[in-house]
Amino acid sequence: MLRVLLIVAGAMALASPALAQDDAQRRTELAQEYVRLVQTDQLGKMIQEAVGQQMAADGAATDEQRDFMRRQGVPAVQRMVNSVMTQMVPVMAELHSEAELQALVDFYSTPLGQTIATNQLQVGMRQEAIMQGALIEMMTSLMAKYCAEFDCEAPGAARNSKPAG
Repeated sequence: MLRVLLIVAGAMALASPALAQDDAQRRTELAQEYVRLVQTDQLGKMIQEAVGQQMAADGAATDEQRDFMRRQGVPAVQRMVNSVMTQMVPVMAELHSEAELQALVDFYSTPLGQTIATNQLQVGMRQEAIMQGALIEMMTSLMAKYCAEFDCEAPGAARNSKPAG
């Protein structure tokens, strides 16, 4: 009896890494499908609109510069987004279980899921603009406090505290 239990335990121990590898492979496949689904067909159009709005807001840009950004900027942004999303696949596969990834794929495969994916792209673009403003505000405030404590005009200001006085 003990011998049978040892054989079963040994077989399970040998099978566990293979099962874990299969699970990791399946999670990676599901993560790839999720990334494909959330990059809706609206992404290219939204990037074009965002670049167009940004160029329209730039009163200093010439027509030639605007044309360049439409021709070169839009594909560059699309490549960057694709690269980031591709790099997110292993992160998604690591952080989510197979069941969670399957649920995401199932949801984003639906018309409602595709609508939400498109809306989330717009939310992300707006969030980025808000974050940029917040970052500038935070850094301005931080640097004002830093310069109040250290002489930002003096050479080596980062190393030397202002003299008391």
